[in-house]
Amino acid sequence: MDAPAGGTIKIHASSHQGYLSDLYVYVAADDNFNWIQVAQIRITSQYLQFYSVATVHSGFLYIAVAGYDSGFSVKLHLDNVNVSV
Repeated sequence: MDAPAGGTIKIHASSHQGYLSDLYVYVAADDNFNWIQVAQIRITSQYLQFYSVATVHSGFLYIAVAGYDSGFSVKLHLDNVNVSV
């Protein structure tokens, strides 16, 4: 993105069979600082599917996606991230 924008963040992802993969999504508006957590979801399907993870009304330029082991392990497969305005 060239300028800050808001919109719905969708992630095309899956988890390896037998894993419960926790996924955290953050956005930042400027210069890659001041990250704000906008979603925390658990990916359980071993088949790729789209997840509508958050609608962010304030403008952002950067998106960070992180897998986190909250005791269930993580084996996450990310295909793409999409923002629709």
